[in-house]
Amino acid sequence: MLKGDEQFDLVIRFPKDYRKTAKEIASIPILTPTGQLIKLSDVANVEYHIGAFFIYRENYQRFLPIKFSITTSNVGGVIKRAKETIAKSVKLPPGYHLEWSGEYRQMIQAQHQMAIIIPVAVFIALAILYLYFKSLRYTFVAFSSAIVAIGTAIVTLLVLKMAFSVSSAIGFISIMGVSIMNGSVIVTQFIKLYESGLSVYDAVIETMKDKFRPVLMTGLVAALGLLPAAVRTGIGTQVQKPLAVVVVSGMSIGTIATLLLIPVLLYIIPPKDYAKF
Repeated sequence: MLKGDEQFDLVIRFPKDYRKTAKEIASIPILTPTGQLIKLSDVANVEYHIGAFFIYRENYQRFLPIKFSITTSNVGGVIKRAKETIAKSVKLPPGYHLEWSGEYRQMIQAQHQMAIIIPVAVFIALAILYLYFKSLRYTFVAFSSAIVAIGTAIVTLLVLKMAFSVSSAIGFISIMGVSIMNGSVIVTQFIKLYESGLSVYDAVIETMKDKFRPVLMTGLVAALGLLPAAVRTGIGTQVQKPLAVVVVSGMSIGTIATLLLIPVLLYIIPPKDYAKF
C-alpha cells in the first residue's frame, strides 16, 4: 500500500479452514458481477507444487535471487564466462531478464569512479611537480619513478595472471604517490648540488650517495609491510591480495629500477635544456 512517499507491506490471508489443502482452496466461493456464487476452481486450476515460499520484489517487479560464491579475485572474468554460458544454454521466457548484482555491480561502479579518479590524480601530481620545479624536464624525471613502479606492477599482475580490480587500482594510486615523492627527493637534491657549482656527473654521484639509502628504505619498508598479504592464500585474501601484489612489486622492483633510471636521466639530459622548458 502506498501513502504519499510512504510504502507499507500488507498481507491478506484466508482463515485456516479455507487454506489447509488445495481442495479447500479450490472451493473458496467467489461472488460474480451478476451476484452469483461460484467456486474458485471454476475459474482457476488449483494445484500443489513445491516452489519459493517468499516472493521478492524490487521497483514493483518480482525477482528471483540466485546466489553463488567464487574462490578467485577475478570477479569480472567469472561473470563474463557465466554470461557467455547462460547466453548459449538458457533461453528466458518473454518478460524475463537477468541482472548481475552483488560484488560485480559494486566492482563496475567502482571502476567507473576509478576511471575518473586516476586521471585526475595523475594530472594533479604532474601539476604540483611542474609548479615546484618550474621545468617540464625535471617534472618528467621525477614522474618517471612512478612510471617505472606502475609498469613493474602491471607486469607482475600479468605474470601472475591476476585481473585488474578496484583493490589493485588503489594499490597503483599508492605506489604512484610514494614513487613521485622518492623521485622528487632525488631531483631536488640534484638541483641543489648542481646549482652549488658541481658538474652534472659529480652532482649525480653525490645525490645518489646521499639519497640512495633513504629512497631504498622507503620503498622496501612499504613492500615488506604488505609482503605477508601478497603471498597469503585462502578464504578472504581475494580482496587484499591484488593491492598487496601491486604495492610489493612496485615498491621493491620499481624502487630499485628507479634508483638506476633517474641518475641516468639526470646525466643524459643537459642541464642547459632545463631552463628552456
